[in-house]
Amino acid sequence: VGGVIPAYSWIGHTAYSFMLEAFVFISGYLYGVSLRNKNSIELKSEVKKKAKRLLIPCWIFGIFYCILFDQSSSIYQKVFNVIVGEAHLWFLPMLFWCFFATMIFEKFNFLPTFVVPILIVIKISNFMPLPFRLWECLFYLPYFYIAFVLAKNGILIKKNILWYTFAFFVLYVLVFLYTTLFHGEYEKPVGESVIMAIARNGCRNTLMFVYTSC
Repeated sequence: VGGVIPAYSWIGHTAYSFMLEAFVFISGYLYGVSLRNKNSIELKSEVKKKAKRLLIPCWIFGIFYCILFDQSSSIYQKVFNVIVGEAHLWFLPMLFWCFFATMIFEKFNFLPTFVVPILIVIKISNFMPLPFRLWECLFYLPYFYIAFVLAKNGILIKKNILWYTFAFFVLYVLVFLYTTLFHGEYEKPVGESVIMAIARNGCRNTLMFVYTSC
């Protein structure tokens, strides 16, 4: 459709560029709301609860997907694919690790002012290709944890932050339009310049940094 109506292409890319980040942010925020009135977290019961809601459905539907669509020749590869999430099911194990990491931070009373900068540095550096969706977790965990902290502590967004958010959003739209309409960089990520890659991937994360100053 984007080839027939070009506007559909960059509208779709714009929505997709922050879709998963927004979904993870909302998940973290709702989890923080659910624990707002709890003084402590029962790690074992929380892990079991999230495993039943995220991992078990992932593996059940993953088995069906594996039988119908997985073309892997090795049975071990098929089993591994089911465990880590077949196809689009990868999101569920990743989200489970986000919950688990947040539980650990809460259980041992790690300060958000200490945790958040470390998570952001790990996300930006992108140097830890870990298995079992742990790498994906490290990429999305800052969104989840920041939202969790905001919700659990009942922190309201300051008025000035709304202006900063609007300014960064405008900046994101301008850079995105520049890289897609005039240079076609989004359509050709392999050949994009370093500057355009930094601009495009950096702008998609600006809202996360804005919320850290709340």
